[in-house]
Amino acid sequence: MAARIDHGVTAGTFTLDGETFDVENNVWVVGDKWDCIVIDAPHDLAAIVALIDGRRVKAIVCTHAHDDHVRWAPALGRVVQAPVLLHPSHLPLWQLTHDAPPEGRLSDGQAFTIAGETVRVLHTPGHAPGAVCLYVPSLGTVTLSLFAVGLFYLPIALLTQHEVPTTRSTVSLVALAVLCTAIAFVVFFALIARVGPVRAPLFTYLNPIVAIILGSLIIGEEITHGLLIGFPLVIAGCWLAATGGRVRAASTGTSTSIS
Repeated sequence: MAARIDHGVTAGTFTLDGETFDVENNVWVVGDKWDCIVIDAPHDLAAIVALIDGRRVKAIVCTHAHDDHVRWAPALGRVVQAPVLLHPSHLPLWQLTHDAPPEGRLSDGQAFTIAGETVRVLHTPGHAPGAVCLYVPSLGTVTLSLFAVGLFYLPIALLTQHEVPTTRSTVSLVALAVLCTAIAFVVFFALIARVGPVRAPLFTYLNPIVAIILGSLIIGEEITHGLLIGFPLVIAGCWLAATGGRVRAASTGTSTSIS
């Protein structure tokens, strides 16, 4: 099963060395329908609880101990009955915000298994001495698969290309690589992050509808009775796949998947 990632943004203040700043912070919830881990707990307890969406929280992972990232971590831990985890090198900074220590420690190479995916802790001091990043190795499969396909087709292209490519074909190839591959993947991953892995591919079902409309408007293709019947069926199918037939209230977070 693919792991669901919910993302939200909360606003508040960050105080350090006697200065206070207005900031916005990310909140990430990685899991599935039943379990999850929460990454950082800034500013708004209610918004984070809403992002959890009733799931069992296995841990609250603090990427570091600046007060804007951990201010609500202990309270969240009590609400969802989950341990708060922090890298030990940031305990002195944690103690500027909270008296009681966090329930657990993070270490370099530590791993969480959630929804069949391994989320690995990397100690990355720089922004803060105890800062950590979370790494999901399976995300590298997209890059590897594209590289493998390109490597496979390279000798075929070299053996079958007997003439110097024209300027038009070269420009077309570059446009295909940049627009239809690189930028398309960036947009698609942004769409996954926005609406989740189940709903993101649904746009492919709308492509034929766009083609039918453009064909009718531009080259005068006939819209048949079959197309008129199929059009609402496709729309209804996309809605059912995206919502399960339920109308849900708008949420401040977004979800995606690790695949």
